Amino acid sequence: MNKLSIRNTAMDAWAIFMIAINLAIRPNQTVGGLPVKVVVFASSKGGVGKTTLAFNAAIHASKTAAVQMADRDPQRSLLELCRRRHGTPELKADNPQMLDGVETVASAIDVLEQSGYARDFLIVDTPGSFMDIVSEAVAVADVVVLPIRPSPFDLLAMTAVLDIVRALGKEDRMLFVLNMVDARSDLTADALKAIRPLSPNQPVQIANRTDYARAPITARAGIEINRDAAAEIGVLWDAITRIAKRVGKNDGKKVYGKSRGSAAGRARRARSPRG
Repeated sequence: MNKLSIRNTAMDAWAIFMIAINLAIRPNQTVGGLPVKVVVFASSKGGVGKTTLAFNAAIHASKTAAVQMADRDPQRSLLELCRRRHGTPELKADNPQMLDGVETVASAIDVLEQSGYARDFLIVDTPGSFMDIVSEAVAVADVVVLPIRPSPFDLLAMTAVLDIVRALGKEDRMLFVLNMVDARSDLTADALKAIRPLSPNQPVQIANRTDYARAPITARAGIEINRDAAAEIGVLWDAITRIAKRVGKNDGKKVYGKSRGSAAGRARRARSPRG
């Protein structure tokens, strides 16, 4: 059995026990008892920096909120990085916290919220392919972060994930992140011109910094060794929380209902999105 067993079936006593023992967190840690906010990093292309951005955003968010992470990418890069971080004595902490054994984001949300062990934010990393996995995660997302590099190839390759977001009616929750930006290149302006009409939310720019790649060598985030990186990830997180707050006000009981029990159903319907 995985360290944390989260299944598609209804929550049972063993699942609650596993969460209580392995997560080592107190019930009802969400702010004001609000439902967990789900932030999904998604793309239909690899190499755009999803995992790096998700990890840095989680480390930044953990300064002011209780954060959990889920790695839905079969490569499990985020999971392995978090395991190494947890095994580093000077970094060991339960915030942010990685959930292991997550079969679907929807089932994880249901178990965590019904048992009272959900935190303020669940940050989800997804693969650059396997669109069924991406669809399931986007279906239950409050914010969909779409990293893209300032490249014509990246612009062309994002069609699949955009189709999913549109089919699920979540265009207002999209946040484009122009990642690995080179200030000397005119491709940045071209990319911004292309993506701005696609979402009502202002795109965020993240510079191409070697410290984002260097920091994980010691199980750290780029924001922990580079002040400029910390500043721009702070801007990214502010944009994410603005969308999350707006979604919460607009959705109310319509999305969450009693316990967000309809999450699994929405995920199943999302696996075959229609335009």
